[in-house]
Amino acid sequence: MSADCKPETLLLDGDVEDYEYLNKSRREVDGCTVGSPQPSKDLFRLVAAVLHIGNIVINSTRSDDAVMPDPSQAERVCHLLGLPLSEFTKAVLRPRLLAGREWVTQARTRQEALKELSALCKTLYERSFGMLVGRINRAAPGLR
Repeated sequence: MSADCKPETLLLDGDVEDYEYLNKSRREVDGCTVGSPQPSKDLFRLVAAVLHIGNIVINSTRSDDAVMPDPSQAERVCHLLGLPLSEFTKAVLRPRLLAGREWVTQARTRQEALKELSALCKTLYERSFGMLVGRINRAAPGLR
C-alpha cells in the first residue's frame, strides 16, 4: 500500500469498531488496484471521509436546532475533502436557501442534519463508484 493510502495519512487512527458505518458491514474487502495510484488515492480519501462522516455527532438544542458539539470528525472530513470547516458546518447545520428573491438561513433539526450527512455519503459513494466503473470500462474495452 502506498504511503498516501496508509491509515494514518487518511486520518483513520482507530480500530474497525470505531467507525459507525463499518459496524454493520463486511470487515474485509479483497484489494484491487485499477490504473494509476492517484485515482486509487482519491478513492481511499473518499472512503475515509465517509467513515469520518459516519462518526460526526449531531445533538439538539432546547429549541430543536442541530449542533455539532465536537467538530473533530468534521475537521477530518474537511481535511480529506479539501473543504473549509466553517462552510461544511454551515451547510450541514444552517444552510442558506433562496426564498423568493431573498437568501435566508435555515436552522436544521438534528434529524435533518443527519439526513444531510447521509445524503452526502450516498453522493460520494455514487460518484466514486461511477468513476471506478468508468475507469474499468476504459481500461478493458473488449469486455463490454
